Amino acid sequence: MWRRRFTCGLILNILLKKGAVTAVATSSVLFAITHAANALSGQSAADTAIQIVYALLIGLSLALLMVKHRNIIPLILFHFLHNLIQFTSHDVSSLGYNLLIMGLLLAQCIWIVVSMRKSAQTA
Repeated sequence: MWRRRFTCGLILNILLKKGAVTAVATSSVLFAITHAANALSGQSAADTAIQIVYALLIGLSLALLMVKHRNIIPLILFHFLHNLIQFTSHDVSSLGYNLLIMGLLLAQCIWIVVSMRKSAQTA
């Protein structure tokens, strides 16, 4: 039981009982909401809004990958590396850069959904 929860993610695993769409959407929204707390640290409303949308897209992408592969370790590593790159990079707070990354994340989400549907059709 412990191994199953670890490899599937606690919140997502609980929500999967309601269906994959519900699990992915709810866990992504919860991931985004947790990033809204950054507004309390004095971050501007615009930066917080961008971060919430960004976190929603990352949460969606990671949740889809979790449903597809059932392994949380690559997702933890991705999140760590993503935060490390954001923390150590210079001038990555421009709107153009953020829109580019959000577009790439959205494209990744679409690609994962399409590949999951193709896998389901061939199974």
